[in-house]
Amino acid sequence: MSNFYLTANDIAPFFVRKGVSPLKLQKLLYYSQVWFVKKHNINLFVDPIKAWVFGPVVSPIWTKFKVVRRNDIIT
Repeated sequence: MSNFYLTANDIAPFFVRKGVSPLKLQKLLYYSQVWFVKKHNINLFVDPIKAWVFGPVVSPIWTKFKVVRRNDIIT
């Protein structure tokens, strides 16, 4: 397998097109990372996932969509 380095910003548009809230986006990124590591034994994206009170957070994605709050992200 070739070395490739994706970031969460590369993965997020897939979920954003589905019309998700920022909180749901964070959780979907977390589950995607866990599933990918379990299946392929490598990370899907290089960004670290932090444990916050309301669930897992990928900081660059949180910073990008924090103004949206509870509404669905509209592109």
